[in-house]
Amino acid sequence: MQSEGRGLVITNRSGRIRFATENAKRYLERYAGPIQREVLPEIVNSWLQARMQGLNGLNTNDLLLSSGNGQLTIKSLSSNRDEDQRLVLRAQEQEEGGDLGKLCKLGLTPREAEVLFWVSKGKRNSEIGIILGTRSKTITKHLERIFDKLSVETRSAAAGIAIAHINRTSSEPDVFNLG
Repeated sequence: MQSEGRGLVITNRSGRIRFATENAKRYLERYAGPIQREVLPEIVNSWLQARMQGLNGLNTNDLLLSSGNGQLTIKSLSSNRDEDQRLVLRAQEQEEGGDLGKLCKLGLTPREAEVLFWVSKGKRNSEIGIILGTRSKTITKHLERIFDKLSVETRSAAAGIAIAHINRTSSEPDVFNLG
């Protein structure tokens, strides 16, 4: 089962929080790290600064963060030039046994399951690194271990196993034939 929650944050251009709903504070801390001295967590503030300077090449209005069995989408409602930056947060969380839980049943660590989940969504290593707040070289290392555990040689093969495993019904047995 999946649950969804929303929050709102208003910051100034330097990332200092002027207003935040309780949900927004909880989601920021869960997905991005602690709020210190009423300033956005580093990964969110870095994204906001790059967005205001026009440095983000992909999608400058959205930031995706992932942790455990959930994902946080942060969307800016403000222009790059506005003094107040309005951010809407939307968290989508899976109860235990969700997509990431299913991938862990393949013998993967929770972090490897996150990486494989994003691979199955067609994300490149650099994009996964941004989503998970790590370097693309770290993602490459996770993928090496995933390939070994799943006995595959390509990300396409790993993604196929992930998609099949995520899509199988709960009435099917937990055994998954990799051979």
